[in-house]
Amino acid sequence: METPPRPSDRRALLKLYALQGSRSIAPEAPSRAPRQVVLFFMRFCNIEVRGMRPLALAVLVSLSAASAALAGPGVVVSTVAPLHMVVVELAGDRVEAKLLLGPGDSPHTYSPKPSDLAMVSRARLFLAVGLGNEVFLDEIKRVASGAKVVELAEEMLERGMFEPIRGHHHHGSHGDHGHGEGDHHDVNPHVWLSPRIGVRMVERIAELLSEIDPEGAKLYGERSRGLVERLKALDAEMSSFASSHRVSMIDVHGAFAYLARDYGFDLVGVVQETPGAEPSGKYLADLIERGRARGVNVVVVEPQLPPKLAEVLARELGARVLRLDPLGDPAKETYDGLLRRNFEAIARAVR
Repeated sequence: METPPRPSDRRALLKLYALQGSRSIAPEAPSRAPRQVVLFFMRFCNIEVRGMRPLALAVLVSLSAASAALAGPGVVVSTVAPLHMVVVELAGDRVEAKLLLGPGDSPHTYSPKPSDLAMVSRARLFLAVGLGNEVFLDEIKRVASGAKVVELAEEMLERGMFEPIRGHHHHGSHGDHGHGEGDHHDVNPHVWLSPRIGVRMVERIAELLSEIDPEGAKLYGERSRGLVERLKALDAEMSSFASSHRVSMIDVHGAFAYLARDYGFDLVGVVQETPGAEPSGKYLADLIERGRARGVNVVVVEPQLPPKLAEVLARELGARVLRLDPLGDPAKETYDGLLRRNFEAIARAVR
């Protein structure tokens, strides 16, 4: 009898599957994919293969093939929750929407698990923010050869769909995107946190879903228009609020820079120029001096990053700690709901 694989062997098998899975859906060997998948999981789950009757094995392979055939548009993987929220709202159960980062995970510090690689290897569409937002993106892209990979902020920047904010420091490198060295390396990637830019992002995601599922294009268009209308209504509310309220803020790492710019908030500085990197004492002293000179009234903290330094700054400046969430929880809210929750938190803090 075949010896069951040890835990270390299983990890190796999973990594191997992540690599093989991306190749198994390639055009040159489509008929082998179901059998490879079945055999992998039988071994992974300690199911005896050599002693199995040929008919039973054939049934399992056939079921796997039938499942793949009925999958329709297939798997759509998003790196961060806001992108996933949009996919879920536009597509519903027409696609198998998967989220890479869970609640509390930061794209600036996350390291993919073998199960993440296996999931991505099955994707038809892989959505990332890009522009250095996901430090792990190069590793993920190596197993996504069967997917259309789109770095939304990068693509939107190239199409002139938003005016970039530069001077952002990334945690690590996001590689060479082929635009000439340094062209985009310092662009702030957090475009989804401004409703104005979010409108364009939603419209683009609807187009991408239509490309992998033309039969659903009408549905994606209708649902995207509904979401866009809500985002435009939120934009109008925020513009009205900003015209009569002063918001002077220090952000923990610059995630809300586009929000501040688009609605006239004064972003005095950031606590961490590079996410996860502690600032020097001199840097903090200079930031406090600037904050006092410009009357900072809120210091932003995020649930994905340690709040201690921001809380110290708030005490020094006599400002309120403002808890904003750049990612949200797709189990509890929609994309526009996340943006509205952040807006309402700002409004409460400065009234």
